Amino acid sequence: MHVIFNSDVLYSDSLYRDSLGKRIVALLSAIAEKKYPVTIPLTTLLEFERAQEEAAKKERQSLKTALRTLERYGITIAEVDTEKLVKVPDLKQLMERLGVSVHVEEPGLEDFKTAHKRACRHEAPHTGSKSDEMRDLTIWAMAIRIAREKGGAMLVSKDKIHTGSLGAEEAGSAFLIRANSPEDALGYLGVITPAWKLLNQMLAPASTDLRAAGLPVGERLASVVDATFTQGENGPVRAQAQIAGTTEDGKKWNCRIDVSTPDGYLASVKITELVLDGEKKDDVSVSIEPPKQVFPKEDYSGKLSALMRRFGG
Repeated sequence: MHVIFNSDVLYSDSLYRDSLGKRIVALLSAIAEKKYPVTIPLTTLLEFERAQEEAAKKERQSLKTALRTLERYGITIAEVDTEKLVKVPDLKQLMERLGVSVHVEEPGLEDFKTAHKRACRHEAPHTGSKSDEMRDLTIWAMAIRIAREKGGAMLVSKDKIHTGSLGAEEAGSAFLIRANSPEDALGYLGVITPAWKLLNQMLAPASTDLRAAGLPVGERLASVVDATFTQGENGPVRAQAQIAGTTEDGKKWNCRIDVSTPDGYLASVKITELVLDGEKKDDVSVSIEPPKQVFPKEDYSGKLSALMRRFGG
């Protein structure tokens, strides 16, 4: 699977030196471990370099100010060439140091044509609310093309055009995973996260019911991202997330899931935006009869009571 980066997840208003930020390094290390190639759209590279050049200018100016201050106090040091001392980092090189295979991809003519057509006709995932929408649509066209050519890809971006609901159907049909943060991307890569563990626990009692309804989500989840949990007295009472996986016969699927567990019992599961093997499926709601216990009361009430006693409650 190819991993594509938008510039917003790589942005920093301070200068990178020997390494990218910790969150990006953690993601790149996981990508390297799985031997997935990374694609950097040329637009991403240019915007990264522009932001880092601005940060470098500030660093150089700070050095010059410090040198002038020393001179005022009669402290003489050798001449310093701030241009040579403070350099814009090489994004490709920083990534490759972590063992990642990196390719810089220039947008092709068809990518530009597709983006231009969407912008002019206000076609999805166009939103009509951004001055830089053409560059976002170009990256989207590239990501969709790469995903189709490679049999799947992941776009790591915080941009609403890339992550919004308007692009969900097209992304699903192209097997383009959309991660809105490095942590989301780790979830899609199958790195075990607390959200993955908790949602697996909540869905475990519904496996038979979900399969009976013809849904693949009763099988072990490959990824859980964009998850939110509503906490109740006896554990989570609701969970919502974007999930994905592969069926036993090798078909890829992804969907939005809404799980209801009032009073610690699994009561219902709602599936929306389901795409199975490239085909969009109808939304489905499954009621669990009778509701099945997920969170024994003693697991949570005992801990809550101990916590309250500790703080004098």
